[in-house]
Amino acid sequence: MSAPAHEVGELGWHAYPAGVRQIGHDAADSNFAYDNEMGRHRQFIEAFQIADRPVTNGEFLTFMQAGGYDKPDYWLSDGWATVKAEGWKAPLYWVERDGVWHHYTLSGLVPVDVNAPVCHVSFYEADAYAQWAGARLPTEAEWEAVARQVPPAWQLRRTRPSSAGRGCPGRIQRGAETDVR
Repeated sequence: MSAPAHEVGELGWHAYPAGVRQIGHDAADSNFAYDNEMGRHRQFIEAFQIADRPVTNGEFLTFMQAGGYDKPDYWLSDGWATVKAEGWKAPLYWVERDGVWHHYTLSGLVPVDVNAPVCHVSFYEADAYAQWAGARLPTEAEWEAVARQVPPAWQLRRTRPSSAGRGCPGRIQRGAETDVR
């Protein structure tokens, strides 16, 4: 099966300069937070870039077709052990029928929308994809610094994934010193 055509644009990158950022949750901000989120503090974050949109199912399918689940070089050792032990070949809920990838949804089994954000991948799968793509996953501090810039009202409207082409914070990023593109 050939790589799918993508309707979303090329993956772009937003640069974030090095600097000290506020990380963590301040109890005065709201009436709820998990204990591991408490204690807002300042943290220095190196310069980095983050994708301007999520990775699509089509992009992840290209990783799969390139042997992503068969090449240990992309995987963390724990992840590769899990791939082998569990027989992973695709994201959770994906099945191939007559050469077409489908996934289970609340509406039943439907063809994978190549333009929708990839969902139901483990940390290991996301990291392997990022390695394959010449990138890396953001650190917790980097992700939080980016997420703080997204207005809460925007987050509330996002009750389900839609086309990855609708601008939002990305899922993979590359460091200023590890730029391979």
